[in-house]
Amino acid sequence: MANIEKPKFYILEVSRNNYLSQCLDVEMHLQGQGLANAIIIDGNTNNKNKENALIFIRRHFHESLKTQYLSVRDSKILWTRLRERYDHTKTVILPQAQYD
Repeated sequence: MANIEKPKFYILEVSRNNYLSQCLDVEMHLQGQGLANAIIIDGNTNNKNKENALIFIRRHFHESLKTQYLSVRDSKILWTRLRERYDHTKTVILPQAQYD
């Protein structure tokens, strides 16, 4: 099935190379759309906002990631799992970038 709407920015690659920039892009976009509470653990939001955030996040996944996270139906849970999987890149990449 072809994408009806083009992604707003680069998709999240399986290789983790673009996680930091993609994470910031998603957070800023969701905040701009009033959907940031849909990915915040303690944030209150309605089901419509959760679904819209979930659709937006999945639209920016590599195809293999879409398959891996197909069963996750809650935007907060999906965002938490992505952070658990990829967030350690901050400890590896960020200090080197700050040093440079």
